[in-house]
Amino acid sequence: MPIFLFFLLVLSNSSLVNSCVITKSVHVKVSSFLGDDAVVHCFSKDDDLGYHTLRHNDLEWDFCPNIFGKTKFFCSANWLKENKNKGFVAYSQEEYGGARYLLYLLKFDGIYVSIDHGRVDKKISDWN
Repeated sequence: MPIFLFFLLVLSNSSLVNSCVITKSVHVKVSSFLGDDAVVHCFSKDDDLGYHTLRHNDLEWDFCPNIFGKTKFFCSANWLKENKNKGFVAYSQEEYGGARYLLYLLKFDGIYVSIDHGRVDKKISDWN
């Protein structure tokens, strides 16, 4: 029994992985439509993806959600030219638990999300 519990704990880690055993992988992408540099920093309790400057590229990652429903990724976006910034939850099992693909769009009037290739972008926040 202790070996089984250890195995479950190892599998429940939300670390970045290429394949999931118990849960289904989630893909997150952050894209900038600002035309200017935006610096994005995304992280979870277990993983820090670092700071990325987005202009003609995207920030993308895959991960396996924790089997106990505790996985959360946070991002902060800083629009350098306009000196605006905003933090947002990029993934929370409570909010996006069934989603397999999340696309965040940094636009002039705020931050939007598209879930599982949906055709409608939902505005989640204005810039500060």
